[in-house]
Amino acid sequence: MKRLWIILIAALVLGLLFVYCVSHHTTEIQNDVALRTAEALRGHGLGFVSLSADGRDLTLTGVAPDQAARARAASVARETTGVRSIDNQLTVNADAVDNAARAARRRMMTTVGALDTALTMNEDGVFLSGRVPDQAAREAFLEKLGTVVRADGISDSLEVANLAGEEWSSVWMSVAAALAGLSEANVETVNKKVYFNGIARSPEAAQQARSVVLRAMPAGYNAAFDFKVSGASCQQQLNQALVAQKVRFESGSAAISVSSYPMLDGIAAIAKRCGGAKIEVGGHTDATGDEEMNRQLSQNRAAAVAEYLRSKGVDGDRLSAVGYGEDRPLVSNITPEGRAKNRRIEVTVRGDR
Repeated sequence: MKRLWIILIAALVLGLLFVYCVSHHTTEIQNDVALRTAEALRGHGLGFVSLSADGRDLTLTGVAPDQAARARAASVARETTGVRSIDNQLTVNADAVDNAARAARRRMMTTVGALDTALTMNEDGVFLSGRVPDQAAREAFLEKLGTVVRADGISDSLEVANLAGEEWSSVWMSVAAALAGLSEANVETVNKKVYFNGIARSPEAAQQARSVVLRAMPAGYNAAFDFKVSGASCQQQLNQALVAQKVRFESGSAAISVSSYPMLDGIAAIAKRCGGAKIEVGGHTDATGDEEMNRQLSQNRAAAVAEYLRSKGVDGDRLSAVGYGEDRPLVSNITPEGRAKNRRIEVTVRGDR
């Protein structure tokens, strides 16, 4: 009887220790994700955002100066490694701009150079803010933009400045044309400087975007470009991410190890930049055990990864999960090292919609 009590007490102590370790580890992950996201937001000039974390799920609150800033905040937070989901509760209120900023804007309105404009294009749409020279320039720009992106996906917060604006039109009409080969973009014009970064569907599309804007650049203007390439290089990016770190699961199950979440967040970010490409998640096992059980385990693991990617914002219609079991080994299953290499998840681009 005494021995039984000792076993029960030991089990209780171990249980409490396990709960403490899990809770402590979860808190560390939560704090790390929240800290890195806050730093990323501040680095993008989005200090108006307050955030709260529940594990790796973040809620954004605060008052954004405009719809474009609200969209940029969600985009920056969503792309931070380790973040699983974003609940964007930011409100938009132009009156949130402080008195000093409003006074500075009023002073700028009296000058010809007061035509700073910003555009954000992402999976949620196109968001415009800032100033345009006149209503005719605004309508011409929106019409041109509507030939490149869905017109009903454009959120227009532009203000008419009633100023001379031939240079503005030249720059921004070229920006609208340059968006054709991009899946995401952030463009700002500030004091005759164009800042243009985004994700191009191919190296050729990135070069074309640069050329279109540079050809239209008025005298006295200059531009800074920063493009990343998806599309043709999408598979290469996925391969590099999976070579750097394997997707790990709890032993004998399809439960994804918490340690693999940050890596899968990176996979999701790459997949979202792959345009409309179909993506297959393939599960593979070694040759140990029953063949049919291995196939089912590989199917369940592939499905778990596909569901994780969907939860991170990858369109579920683009995703498929296939369990190959032990049918496609990379190397011989004779050695433990070989078996470990054959147990894997592959993410493969299967073409466009």
